[in-house]
Amino acid sequence: MTKEELLTKKISAISLGCDKNRVDLEQMLGKLRNFGFSVIDDISDAEIIIVNTCAFIQPAVREAIENILLALKQKENKCEKVIVSGCMVERYEKDLKKEMPEVDLFLRVANDEKIVEEILNLYNMEAKVKINNGRVLTTLPHIAYLKISDGCDNCCSYCAIPRIRGRYKSIPIDDLIKEAKALADNGVKELIVVAQDTTRYGIDIYDKVMLIPLLDKLSQIKNIEWIRLHYLYPENVNDELLDYISTNPKICKYVDIPLQHIDEGILVSMNRRALENQSRELIFKLKTKYPQIAIRSTFIVGYPGEKKKQFNKL
Repeated sequence: MTKEELLTKKISAISLGCDKNRVDLEQMLGKLRNFGFSVIDDISDAEIIIVNTCAFIQPAVREAIENILLALKQKENKCEKVIVSGCMVERYEKDLKKEMPEVDLFLRVANDEKIVEEILNLYNMEAKVKINNGRVLTTLPHIAYLKISDGCDNCCSYCAIPRIRGRYKSIPIDDLIKEAKALADNGVKELIVVAQDTTRYGIDIYDKVMLIPLLDKLSQIKNIEWIRLHYLYPENVNDELLDYISTNPKICKYVDIPLQHIDEGILVSMNRRALENQSRELIFKLKTKYPQIAIRSTFIVGYPGEKKKQFNKL
């Protein structure tokens, strides 16, 4: 098969899981498009299907399995190759290979950037190629997620991310600014800054938190009108950050702070750093000193060991 013949094959993808996982898939699709493949929406008309999976909780695992089976069903039609990527491969690769031998490739997260080479290998073709980075947005055209790090060091008791994705790894500021400028040039107006913990950004490569310097540079990009912050861990949401959010006109007056619970015993069991008093003080501060900032949060109910009294307290 020649390269020209290979490039007649259309690629489609199924995106599952969190926003960070979505960015990984968009970057893979960008590499494939830059190599010359056509990326389409309809899996029934694709010769190659990528299922980018989540494995954070059991319902996500079930959803991933259902979608893998859906992709494999397309082999009765036009589909030639099914590729499974994402967190489920990291967590259950051995079991998946045993239970789903029809899958042509299980792609580890570390090999996402080699997606073109991996597909060339599937078709027994020379796999030494150099591809420009890019993104194929799967969001509304004016919005894009900007993933600023991977992995996590918090090690909350209920979370498998550190075991799946490893230690916290910040992406250098220069790389993020380059990516954000490319997104803006393609019509993106709003950046949603995401990481497992955005408040820790930069600590591993700059020896200090660099979230505000990053936001400063992002704010200077022409055509970027709004910047939204997701996943701010409560123990690191301080006055400096809140003052910055309040005064920078491009930063949405919105904070996504996962509190998870309020009972001291449950929070300790969860291995959370921000306990009851700190969480209460933070919410009180936001409601009184920064009333213009909206709060979004998440909570876990039914946590192992939670009693009715603790639930009522939450």
